[in-house]
Order: sequence, then structure tokens, then C-alpha cells
Amino acid sequence: MHKTAHLSLTVAAFVIASFAAMPIPAGAHMSVHCNPENGRREADPIVTNDASLPSAHLHTFLGNLLLDDMPNPNKAVYGDLVGKATACTNVADSAAYWFPTVFKAGVPLPIDGQTNYYRDFDFDQEDANSPVRAFPKDARLVAGNGGATNPQPGYIVSWGCGEFSGRNTTYADPEEAACDTATGAKVRLSMRIHFPSCWDGASNNHATGNTADFSGTHPVTQHYAYGLSATGSPASFNAERCPSGYPFEVPALVMVQRFDYQGDGTNIGVSSGDIHSIHGDFWNTWVQPSLTKAINRCIKTTNTDHPHGFPGDCGPDPNGSRV
Repeated sequence: MHKTAHLSLTVAAFVIASFAAMPIPAGAHMSVHCNPENGRREADPIVTNDASLPSAHLHTFLGNLLLDDMPNPNKAVYGDLVGKATACTNVADSAAYWFPTVFKAGVPLPIDGQTNYYRDFDFDQEDANSPVRAFPKDARLVAGNGGATNPQPGYIVSWGCGEFSGRNTTYADPEEAACDTATGAKVRLSMRIHFPSCWDGASNNHATGNTADFSGTHPVTQHYAYGLSATGSPASFNAERCPSGYPFEVPALVMVQRFDYQGDGTNIGVSSGDIHSIHGDFWNTWVQPSLTKAINRCIKTTNTDHPHGFPGDCGPDPNGSRV
């Protein structure tokens, strides 16, 4: 991960401004590494909850292991998942994460490494009094527009060539990332999906159908929103305030997938259709007291109190060994 700022976008042009690649400052964040993938299913337990299989397209699942074993993951309810076995390094992170399967020339492209980063939404590295709170239990968010046919805003979805490459910035798609031109010790096509970090305090009905509390694609009641920069533009990091009606700050969550791919991007596709239709799902089925403890230890803290000193909660030092 790296610190970026984004200009507003139109569908006619994808304009990005970003800071130079830099190491992630130690402290005041949480990084949860998960096994690259649990499996792939034509299921979407948030958007098509309680429906028969198959769902609209193939998804790659991470984190909670139960969904891959269920005859029909769409039938899952919160109680099925919370506290169950996980493929993530923090055993309390029994949350479920998934996204449309990425293909190389029609064949699923294996993930080389995966990390979920949780941060203070304003990227402040020392803020023991941060108002950020844990996601509420059973929160269900879908970030990104699964129907997009043009570049999405960089504060939602972006591609790059990995932290150790010379193209560690934000691009609209794998072709623009052009990892075949990247230099560096370790070039990996990277996909980043950013989730909103402001909450209105309510949730939708999680009983059946589309149970999302936020969706970049579907017309559900949107109980989450992206923070706003100093100029009032939506931002994933470096937000300065939440928009009106969304007073509660939750962590800025970004899912980062790294693929062992160094090509020009022309043979990369996604199961949801157009390459720009990338989106990600997060179902908060963490062990909730452990999530709250991790937020307090890893985000609502200072570099003095937490010089990356709680690896069980906060993950490995991002400036050390990374996948």
C-alpha cells in the first residue's frame, strides 16, 4: 500500500494524481494477511442471499473457510460464519471477503499474495483519540460497480504492479498498469478495492435477497459513504471529514490482491464482464470483541504505544517482509 491522492474522474477520462511510492509508516494500522484464495464459487452471499445457485458470476473467496464448504453459500447467515475457521493470519478475523475471479487468457489467475488493510480514514499515524470505531457486526458492503464499462474512480478501484515495482501507482486497468514495462525487485499485478469509511448508524434487512448495507452497483439504501477530502471530493485515504448524514467513522478497508503476472494486461479479464467491473464484498463476521480490540490497539493508538508491537492483532510490520 502507498499513500495516494485522487482527482475527480469522469467516464471519459481516468485522471489520477498520486504521491510517489513510499513505505507504509509503522503503527496506527492493521494488516491482515490471508491465504491467497479459499476457492471459487458462482455464489454471492450478500447480493443473492438465500437464493439458489448459481449467482451472476464466479467469485474468488478469501478469509472465512465455511463458505467454500457449504453446499450453497448463498444460504449463509451471520451466525454460520462468526468465529469459524479462517485462512487469515488473525484467527479472530472470520470475516468473508470475495471479488470477481480474475483470468489470464480465460484461465483463473492464481493470487500470489493477499492483504486486507484497516486504517484510520484520515491516514493519521498518531491519533490515540481517533473516533474510528469497529465495523458493526454483520455489516455487508459491496465496493465498486459490477456493471461498469468505463474506469471507476481511483479512490474505489485501482491497479498497479506492486510495492516493489517502479509502477507502484494507481492505474485504471491492467493494460494501463503495463507491468511488462515495470522495473523492480518483485513485479506483481496488483488490484486494490477500497471500501467506504463513514456510516450512518443503521443497517438494511439481512433476511433475504440483496442484503447489502452499501453497494456501488445496486439501488439499496446506502448506509455507508466515502470520506471527503479538504476540497469536498470523495477519498479513500486522507479524508478529512464524513459527509452529512454519515457521522460515524469506521476503518478505511482496502483489499489488495497481488498476482504473479508481469504481462502487458491485454490478456487479463474478470468474471463479471468488462475489466472495469471489478468490485469486492466484505461481510463483517469477525469475532466482534476481537475486532474492537484490534481497532483500539492498532488504529486508536500512537507510534509510541504501538511501534507495530502487537503482531497478533495488527499484522506484520509493513516495512518488513511483505507478500
